[in-house]
Amino acid sequence: MSELSTPVRRRRASLEPCERPWNAVEIDEAAQKVDLPGLVHALLAGTHRGRPGAPLAIKQLAVERLLIHHHRAPRRRFRIAMALTAHTESVARQVGCPILAGFWPQEGDAVIERWLALAEDEDWEVREWAAGMGATLLEEDYEAVRECFSSLIPHGSARVARAIAVAVRGALDPRRPERVDGFLDLLEPLMEEEDLVVRKILGTYVLGDGVLRVYPRATLTRMKSWARRTNWVTRWNIAMALSTHTARQHVRRAIPILKGMSRVEPQVDRAVMRAHDNLQAGQ
Repeated sequence: MSELSTPVRRRRASLEPCERPWNAVEIDEAAQKVDLPGLVHALLAGTHRGRPGAPLAIKQLAVERLLIHHHRAPRRRFRIAMALTAHTESVARQVGCPILAGFWPQEGDAVIERWLALAEDEDWEVREWAAGMGATLLEEDYEAVRECFSSLIPHGSARVARAIAVAVRGALDPRRPERVDGFLDLLEPLMEEEDLVVRKILGTYVLGDGVLRVYPRATLTRMKSWARRTNWVTRWNIAMALSTHTARQHVRRAIPILKGMSRVEPQVDRAVMRAHDNLQAGQ
C-alpha cells in the first residue's frame, strides 16, 4: 500500500538506504534557520519514483530536524507546519503533516480544516501522509478525534472517507481493546460507500487485515450483525474482509457469517465465493 500509514510518528529516520544527492547537512541547516525554500530545495535535490522528491527516510529526517530545532518554540513550529502544509510542492505538504498533528487540540479548528484539504489533495503521497496524521490524532486524543471524524463523514468526499478509514487502521492498538467499538462505529457508515476509492481498501486492508487482526472477537460479532443488512456494499466488504489471510485464523466463526449473504448481486456472490475458498484453505 505504498507508504500507507508509515507516518513519521513511528519511525526514526535512517539515511543508510537512501542515495545521494540528498544532503543531510543542508536539510539540517535549512531546518534550523527556518529556511523553508532551502529545505524544499534540498528535498527536491534528487528523484524518487521517477519524479523530483525524496524517499521516506529523507522526509522523516526533515521532520525530525524541524521538531528538534524548534521544540521550545511552539508558535514558530505552528507557523512552519501551516506554511509547509499549504506549500505548492507536494513534498513540503507531506513533511508538514506530522508537525501539524502536534497542534491538536490547542489549534483544533485550524488543524482539522487543513487536514481536510490534505486528505483531498491531488497528490496521492500527500493523501497518504494525511491518513497517517489522522492516525496520530486518533491515538493521541481518541474520543475527541473519533467524534470529530464521525461528524465529517456525512459531509466529506470519498477521499476524506478513505483517509478516515486508513487512519483507523493506523491507530489500532491491541493494548487498548476498549477502543474497538468506537473504531467499528466510525467505520460503520463507510461500509455503505460505493466509491471505489473507499471500497478498494475498506474490506480487505482496513477491516480484514486491520481491525479483525487486532480485535478479532468484537469485529466478528459486529460483522455478523452487518451481514444481515440489505445494503450490498456492506455485505461485499464483509466478504472481502473474510477473504484475507487473517480470516483463516477464525474459520469456525467466519463461515456462518457468510451464510445468507449472497442474494442477487453478482459482486457479492463473487466476493462470498472468494471468501469461502479462502476460509477452506485455512481449515
